Amino acid sequence: MESALECKVEITNTRNKIHYASEWDPRQPAHTKGGYLEGEITISERDWPIKMTIESYPAEGVGMEDALDAGVHPAIIHNVRMGKGKREQDKEPVPNDSHWRQDYLIEGGLVKILNKTSSFDDGRNVPLQDIVTKVNNNKIVLGRKNNELNLIIVQPKQRSRADAMEATLTKVISNRLMDAGKDYSNSIVNNLEKCFKGAEFGKNMKQVRLKVDLRDYNTNEILASHLSEQTIVDYTNMHIGPLDLADASPLKSCMEGGRKVIIASEQKLPKDVEPIFQTWSGETHMEDFEKYLTPITDFEIRLDSIIFITPRQTNLSILAGNNLTPKPAVRRIGDNHISRKSSIFAMFPTT
Repeated sequence: MESALECKVEITNTRNKIHYASEWDPRQPAHTKGGYLEGEITISERDWPIKMTIESYPAEGVGMEDALDAGVHPAIIHNVRMGKGKREQDKEPVPNDSHWRQDYLIEGGLVKILNKTSSFDDGRNVPLQDIVTKVNNNKIVLGRKNNELNLIIVQPKQRSRADAMEATLTKVISNRLMDAGKDYSNSIVNNLEKCFKGAEFGKNMKQVRLKVDLRDYNTNEILASHLSEQTIVDYTNMHIGPLDLADASPLKSCMEGGRKVIIASEQKLPKDVEPIFQTWSGETHMEDFEKYLTPITDFEIRLDSIIFITPRQTNLSILAGNNLTPKPAVRRIGDNHISRKSSIFAMFPTT
């Protein structure tokens, strides 16, 4: 038998919506909210039973040092069971505090989930083992179709907001530490909770990576492991999601400045954003020339818009001589993320 395998997990669409676990409760009717992961898991040829585990893993971020050191993220991975046009929720366990990881048996080209049930599932006939998809050309496809692996990321509630029996942030972190044989005392758990709570660090709950391990099913020997290079991000979170601009008007000003311009956003804006000018040559961003533009300093951030006054510009001839055009954009200061959609801004000499 070979001693090792190769595996790789790749997320092809990192824009996602992370719901609360209760919003996907399989005991409730019509609980299908979207947010399926899209991508694939590639594994090399094998001719013996393999145990595959998929778990949530912390992403880089402000305040995430302790979580990264511990390898802990409280996000829950839920395997939705999509049938032919209908969710087969009777086959799904209720999300619980051990579902930060899902276990699978790969054998004979079939992928079978090894369900971990809890007291939440009392009275339900959830199968302990069931086929969820197949391996085709050494790939397991992640998606929303009934022949794909239907995975979603859900978040547990905080203790103060959850029912007594519900999976919580505290319970998931404790379960992860216990599973790893680490200290799960209150002080350790509380310290890790802080990485995912509050106005400053709550956004860390909304960004997560996936880690895949392959093990020998019979001996549990680790054969391969891979951490996704991509980070799954809740695009609806204004602190980490994309900045999508709807419009900007007016798109012109004379070099003396003083023109009021309004940038409208497609979503709510955080407080740590600022309007900027970028320089472009066609579809190419020419960042080196932005030093010739006077920065915008007079602006006001509103709920879903930014109002700024154009500053005086003295180097428009340099831009014109290099066939460059300025475009307004919005930058989020915390992570230096810059809005993608922008329009040409006409600057002209004073007449």
